[in-house]
Amino acid sequence: MEAKIATLEIRIENLEKSSDAHEKEDERLHRYMTHMLEDTNAKLASLERTGVRFETDLTHRNLNDTSTQTNMKSINDRLFRLEIAFATALGGIAVATWLINRAADQILHLLSVVK
Repeated sequence: MEAKIATLEIRIENLEKSSDAHEKEDERLHRYMTHMLEDTNAKLASLERTGVRFETDLTHRNLNDTSTQTNMKSINDRLFRLEIAFATALGGIAVATWLINRAADQILHLLSVVK
């Protein structure tokens, strides 16, 4: 019976050593997994910050594009008004030239009749 008890004590000691080794391995794996999770969370946070920066830059560019488009529309409107003013002035000059030419013809015709 004492031999069985001694055998059981040895087995219990072996189980305790094995249990201690497994606990140490579990702790090591837990620390490894915890560090990996922290690294992954840090990388995700970095990606999120990068995404936010990208969205902010994109929004800023869109606002700049919108203001640029507004400025270009304003410039185009002004140029269109200048074209209309130029066409009107050119038409006015043509009419004035025609009137002056017509008046000069009338004056020359009157002078030639009077002689």
